Amino acid sequence: MRFFSYSIRSHVLTFLIMMGLAALLLVTITATAFRHFSWESHRFAFENLADSVVADLLTELGNNSADLAIRVQHEDSFRQAFLKKNKQVLVKQLNDQFHQYYHTAGVIK
Repeated sequence: MRFFSYSIRSHVLTFLIMMGLAALLLVTITATAFRHFSWESHRFAFENLADSVVADLLTELGNNSADLAIRVQHEDSFRQAFLKKNKQVLVKQLNDQFHQYYHTAGVIK
């Protein structure tokens, strides 16, 4: 009788050990998959955030450039230099206006 009881115990113990190992294996696989999908999700979210920020910056810079162009076109010295095709004066006026705009608009502190 005792031998039969010992045999059942050994089978139950073996079964429990195998179930524990299977559970450990499944936990490890699940954790690895979760980590992978988590990193992919973070990467995707970061790319979307970067795209959004870049799009906003490009829109703002486009608006600033249009504002700068309108302001420069109304100056008589710029028109005269443009009609005479004087590149040096045009470049100087554009650079001066460019730097002045960002300081007076508060973009550069």
